[in-house]
Amino acid sequence: GKTRKIPTEFLTYIIQRGITELSFFECEILPPKVKMAELKQPLNLKSLILDKTKGDKTLVNKILTSQPMEKVEFRESMMSKKDISLFIKVLPQIGSKLKSLNLEFDLLEKFCDLSSITSIVDSCLDLEELNICGNALSEKSISYLCENLTSNILKLDIRNSQFGVGGWRDPDKALNDNNIRALVKRCPKLKVLDIRCNENVTYQGLVAIIEE
Repeated sequence: GKTRKIPTEFLTYIIQRGITELSFFECEILPPKVKMAELKQPLNLKSLILDKTKGDKTLVNKILTSQPMEKVEFRESMMSKKDISLFIKVLPQIGSKLKSLNLEFDLLEKFCDLSSITSIVDSCLDLEELNICGNALSEKSISYLCENLTSNILKLDIRNSQFGVGGWRDPDKALNDNNIRALVKRCPKLKVLDIRCNENVTYQGLVAIIEE
């Protein structure tokens, strides 16, 4: 299919008119023709989904760093690691309402350090769905996530699809049984837990999931 081209001015108009959800799929955002005016707060926008989205990031970045939302999904999009990092850094200010966050398949990359995980975990206490599959979390990041994630979480995807030197997964960047025990004890509301490819998890981790 042909990529839809959407003017930034049109997006600004509908956002200011009070739209609550923006979902971009296979489209290109055109750059603003003149310098963008500031978005008048408060906005009604609660959900932003970027899926196979390319083009200008000016408006999207303004929204992400200033608007408290309930759902944010970065799938395949033009967002750089720097853009993602800036969004994570402002979560202490705007993340309190966030219920669903998708950072799948290496979007965190080098920003997947302890400070980024801490920002997500400590700021988003209403979080019900979190997808960070395919991100190479450090051992400390994994521990912090499993020991401090909000007990409101319902759905967690922490699949490990990272490959290290020679094609082998790095065992230090994967969940182990102790992580699983801490997670399921802390998060009793969990309905969906995806831990595929975490090869350090044994039957003991699965027993912990079943028992909790």
